[in-house]
Amino acid sequence: MMENYNLMWGDFTSNLSLTVKDLRNDADFLDVSIACEDDTIDAHKVILAAASPFFRNILRKNKHPHPYIYLNGVKLKDMKNLIDFMYNGEVNVKQEHLNSFLSVAEKLRVRGLCQSDSKPPPSHKDKESTKVKNR
Repeated sequence: MMENYNLMWGDFTSNLSLTVKDLRNDADFLDVSIACEDDTIDAHKVILAAASPFFRNILRKNKHPHPYIYLNGVKLKDMKNLIDFMYNGEVNVKQEHLNSFLSVAEKLRVRGLCQSDSKPPPSHKDKESTKVKNR
């Protein structure tokens, strides 16, 4: 009888998290551009799709290798902060920008920031929580 072996990478989660953060700072593999009211920002489709059902639906329907998504009424500072949150799991937002940031997060249904769709993808089993800290 053949035995099965379970091989596990002990620090897989922390390594994956560090890799995602590194990707954010590296221009390699960027495959989507998001146009805002005042500029454009690039990101990775897989990160956007994992963090937002809004982006997941758009990217699922648009099979272009490098889609260009225009977000009417969204300021670059809010989108940059949202993308930073998606990559890092946290972000510092000035109090004066907090309302617009959270409003855009709600429109884009960003997981961990909005109430309407904070459920993780079906394959994800961990509970998510969002903490707002004053810094």
